[in-house]
Amino acid sequence: MTQTQFVLADGGHARWVVRAGGEGDNYVTTTEQTASFRAAEDASFAGGAARRGEEDFAKALADEINARATPAGFERLVLVAPAHFLSDVRERLSTTATAKLARTLAKDLTNTPDHELATWLASLERDLDLS
Repeated sequence: MTQTQFVLADGGHARWVVRAGGEGDNYVTTTEQTASFRAAEDASFAGGAARRGEEDFAKALADEINARATPAGFERLVLVAPAHFLSDVRERLSTTATAKLARTLAKDLTNTPDHELATWLASLERDLDLS
């Protein structure tokens, strides 16, 4: 069975998630990445500056995905993020990372606890294994 790396992200935070032990429907966060700002938490950070901050974070996240898109890094990638941020990250992925991108889901799961992720990720991963 192919190991799937899930990246759950929004404009200021990302979680790297895998199926625990490679079996069952338990998922675990292995790494977290946070933007140098959190626009939603900083009332003075408004409008265009917030959008630029999200774009900067999309670039930083894509750079991290690109760096990990090696044979030793991950076999298959599923990217889960709100639609606008998903687009920002996808356009910055390398050819190698894009080739490993098996699926995307336009949904914000960054605040979903690990023990609730199976609701969203298990059937998605099973569908990938069957195709």
